[in-house]
Amino acid sequence: MTKTDDLLNELIEKTTWQNKLLEESILLQRFDLLGPDRVMRFVYRGEEVALKLPNGDRDFVQRTILKTNGFYEMAQLEKLRELNLVGPDSVVCDVGANIGNHSVFFGRGLGVSHVASFEPQGHCFATLRENLRLNGMDPDAARQMVLSEADGRAEVRTFKPRNLGGTQFQPVEEGGVQMSSLDAALSAEEFSATDLVKIDVEGMQMDVLRGMTNLMVEQKPSLWVELLTHEEIAEASEYLAVFGYTPKALSKTDHLFVIN
Repeated sequence: MTKTDDLLNELIEKTTWQNKLLEESILLQRFDLLGPDRVMRFVYRGEEVALKLPNGDRDFVQRTILKTNGFYEMAQLEKLRELNLVGPDSVVCDVGANIGNHSVFFGRGLGVSHVASFEPQGHCFATLRENLRLNGMDPDAARQMVLSEADGRAEVRTFKPRNLGGTQFQPVEEGGVQMSSLDAALSAEEFSATDLVKIDVEGMQMDVLRGMTNLMVEQKPSLWVELLTHEEIAEASEYLAVFGYTPKALSKTDHLFVIN
């Protein structure tokens, strides 16, 4: 490598660092401009959407919303909308709802009548309820609980302050938050109208799936499951095939399972 090459690489690295610093400065300015309520407003398909972003200066999901001025995972959400899997009378279950980005999209973007949102983290749960309220949705349809294959209690195993959605839970004998199967958590009215279940639970997806066998047998809802590895994809695909589901990729890590 010549001296010219060294100087060029050094210039590229310096420029990249400066661009990242500028991008971070702009993002923090946007966060400050949200004011004390930390609510960002944007327009989706002609309708105003409001999302409270209390940790928009550091949390990955909230920073992405702030940066893009729109829903998180917009590409996947648009693909889902185009499939017309739900209607006005549908119930959608959002398992691992975080601050409600997807829940609000299901209600405002897809126009479903009822979203049953499940989020165990207290801070995220409070923001979830507020985001549902801000968008004219029912905050009481949200539940602070871990979904698994059995009833019990669960507590935080791994906490990620810069990616709250990556926080993981584990079962415990006592304390923590409520743990339940989805079959047991839904009311009879919710159960009978569920057409879509979104599952983003940081590796606990098989526990969630094993706790909703009645729902899959009787209602056959479409399933959106986050699967991060080839092993996770294989395990979920093999299990769900027994119930008649086949997979379709929404992204590298998001997979839609529908009945043949």
